[in-house]
Amino acid sequence: MGEIAAVAAAGTDWAGRTGRRADEANAAAGRLVRLMDAWFATRRQDRRFDRFGVHFDFLEPALAGATERLRAEIGEPDDDRPGTVYDRCRAVEQGLAVVHRLFAWYAEKYDQRCNDRLTSVLGAADELVRSCWVEPFRRAGVPCPTGPLTFVAPQWGACATVRDAVPRPLRRDAPDLVGDLVRTLPIPVISLPETVTGQGWWLALAAHEVGHHVAGDLGRDGDESLEDRAADALADALGHHDPARGALWPTWAAELFADAFAAVAVAEAGAWATHELEYTAPTAFFATPDGGAYPPPAIRLAVAGETVRRLGTGTWPPGAEDVRQWLRYAALPGIAEDDVAAHLTLAAPAAEALLDLPVGGRRLADLFDNRAGWFAPRGRVADWTVELRGPDPHLHPIGGAEAARLTVLAGVRAYRAGASDGLHERLVAAMAKAGPPGTLAPGGAVGMHPADAAGLIVRALKEAR
Repeated sequence: MGEIAAVAAAGTDWAGRTGRRADEANAAAGRLVRLMDAWFATRRQDRRFDRFGVHFDFLEPALAGATERLRAEIGEPDDDRPGTVYDRCRAVEQGLAVVHRLFAWYAEKYDQRCNDRLTSVLGAADELVRSCWVEPFRRAGVPCPTGPLTFVAPQWGACATVRDAVPRPLRRDAPDLVGDLVRTLPIPVISLPETVTGQGWWLALAAHEVGHHVAGDLGRDGDESLEDRAADALADALGHHDPARGALWPTWAAELFADAFAAVAVAEAGAWATHELEYTAPTAFFATPDGGAYPPPAIRLAVAGETVRRLGTGTWPPGAEDVRQWLRYAALPGIAEDDVAAHLTLAAPAAEALLDLPVGGRRLADLFDNRAGWFAPRGRVADWTVELRGPDPHLHPIGGAEAARLTVLAGVRAYRAGASDGLHERLVAAMAKAGPPGTLAPGGAVGMHPADAAGLIVRALKEAR
């Protein structure tokens, strides 16, 4: 006797019950599709989301496709195995919950642009990220993948969620799915601190975070990223000067590469932001290197100073010799002065090794069009700095790929010169309209087909059950 027949004698209408259960799971899938369809339709009609058209062209069919594939697994009610129907419906609804949370994770970050408090600053951030993102790929002759989505978070400092990271809220649900998906989805993200909503010069932090994304996406050779090659370059260059101390520097390659990238993109603006975050008491500022992921603040500042000087784009931060003078003045117990001083002598060759790092057919130093005249005493950046200090700035010319990154540099210089009153509003307004038309994915490059992403979601869900 079949399962339904066995329980029918007890008066249970299992055939009707399994049909209703399947209808409920189908209805849940339909609600999710309608929710996502409505959100994408509304956002595509809103000019504040013009930069993200290619993001949406990928995310919408990928998420909808995963939902429809899950719905197809409900199948027809089994007249003889009601428990199997319930099992299928349960698995489908669990999968729908993960897809819904993935959609919500991205949607809430795009939707910050609908918040009156965040609209202008995120418009500025989007332009800065695009200004730092597109040009390196174009100049290296490498197809440009989709650029990062930027959002504001209640955090200290900035953070890049690179393609091999897992969105924290999703880790409890099928981590294999989320890890594989986020590693593959062409929608990397950058979170910025709440500070940028009232002090726009802190947007300069984004240049360093873009550097982390570029390190993973530009110039990858097999399993070796630019950060890997930066580590090799530092080991080779510094091993000749001081083998023992030079062996520590490759452990800092990820941060030093991003610092050097930011220096090429926005001159000293990125180093200023990092220094402001890291400045501390002398014993911590001149800490003895211990091989962690981050170099001590003094060494990091010295490398940034040597990098900017070699680029010819500014006279700040202080170089290695200046920082060594600070070390001598500190003269405090607990500072291993000789060891720190010896490490500081490696700042100059480290800066050279990073700037000479091959990327495509170019060096890292040549990934941006940085014309000497722009940084001259009466050049564009100097003019824009003066304009931003006034009540009604007129920045000219704007509309070029370089405009947003030069604007944030001018904003940092204006702030450092003491012009903070009203500077935030002037700076973010100027940055938001600085760039040329276009999206965060030139040419529509996104890295994978949405149908493949939908299949990946469903396949990974099955593996995680």
